[in-house]
Amino acid sequence: MDASVEDQAAFDVVIIGGGITGVAIAQFARAAGYSVCLLEQGEIGAQTSANSSKLIHGGLRYLESGQLGLVRKSLTDRHKLLKLAPNLVKPVPFMIPVYDTSQRPAWLIRLGLSLYWLLSGFSALGRFRSIPKSQWSTLGGIKQQGLQTVFQYWDAQTHDKKLTQAVAASALKLGAQLMTHAKCTQLTHQGMSDPQGYHWLVDYQLQGDLLQDDLLQDDQLQDAQLPDDLLQNSQLQDSQRQKSPLQRHQPQQHTLAARMVINAAGPWVNEVIAAQAAPKNSLPPLAIEWVQGSHLLLDIPAPEGIFYLESHLDKRVVFVMPWEGNTLIGTTETLQTSLKTPMEPHPDEIDYLLQIYQHYFQNRHSIEQLNGLIIGHFCGVRVLPKAQGKLFNRSRDTLIVPGSLGVDGFEPRLLSIYGGKLTTFRDTAKQVLADIRKQLGAGTVIADVDNLTLE
Repeated sequence: MDASVEDQAAFDVVIIGGGITGVAIAQFARAAGYSVCLLEQGEIGAQTSANSSKLIHGGLRYLESGQLGLVRKSLTDRHKLLKLAPNLVKPVPFMIPVYDTSQRPAWLIRLGLSLYWLLSGFSALGRFRSIPKSQWSTLGGIKQQGLQTVFQYWDAQTHDKKLTQAVAASALKLGAQLMTHAKCTQLTHQGMSDPQGYHWLVDYQLQGDLLQDDLLQDDQLQDAQLPDDLLQNSQLQDSQRQKSPLQRHQPQQHTLAARMVINAAGPWVNEVIAAQAAPKNSLPPLAIEWVQGSHLLLDIPAPEGIFYLESHLDKRVVFVMPWEGNTLIGTTETLQTSLKTPMEPHPDEIDYLLQIYQHYFQNRHSIEQLNGLIIGHFCGVRVLPKAQGKLFNRSRDTLIVPGSLGVDGFEPRLLSIYGGKLTTFRDTAKQVLADIRKQLGAGTVIADVDNLTLE
């Protein structure tokens, strides 16, 4: 699509994807002084970022696969989020029961917890203990037969969607522009031919022109109560605004000019790359696999804390958690061949989670009874680079990959983000901001993100 910068809305950074990673990059980039526009094809934080295990944690299990750097980063970000978002991220005790049939012996768990404490910088939250045997009967009905040791340590829990919305609200307050129901349809590379340095044109389709003031009226940001005068900076061109709600079903095409594009589309990351117009990528996009994680909500009173349970079926770790007064079980890891929405747990995933719960809480309910107690479920999809080996042992670190063009080689002003953890969204945003500064030069800092509270 041919268009001059003068005829289009132009930004230093255009971000594609309104999950936790995308809105965090918007917040960091805007705080650093860059003009920012974010496009989200649905609603803010409505996909993977709303369907996680609701944990802000270091990832104790990642120690098994040697991912010490990831655990250290996660624990650092956990510490920061506990300070910046105390109403959204709260410490919670975790219990690890060890049985005579457990594949991870007590000494190994103790060693792992000691390393976890070390990687946390010996923080108070990193301490752990063995729960006395006299207290085991009070642990929510956990199976006593064969029980040898119960460890307790601390991590944190959050409302993932509300946390994403809080970061989005912070980005808006700083002056970033966020657009929902705005699907990227094409990326056109201009390179250095544009005299103003706008390397990219980003075409997008609006299903109704929902800009920031509309966004804040959506259910997803109803708790982010920004003053009206802050919304005056949330306008794009008047021609891009939908005047009549009766016309919202009519798709409209628009174009943005960008000095840099950040592809933070989560499971749709390669779909965005495929939307690139000529010249096409000289290299194929990173081969990925979609991994679904399913959770079940049971009509059973919430446990006092979170149980970290070794699956008796395959050695994976499954959590039994309190969630809004009920019991939440998750997660699974199931390869998906397509991104069908809405996502539903497979029957074998439901059976898998209920079997694990019933194995550890035998005196409560049969599998049949547990099936009748399911009052909700949700599924999130994470992106993992294609690799050999079990999904459980794959790296969970985030990959930030520059674009590649036929004659120009690598295009560092297009970055695609693969994978990522809810806990480490700040670290990812910090890395991307470093790349933005390297390409665009330093901006005029307007806020310190390390001191911006999230509500």
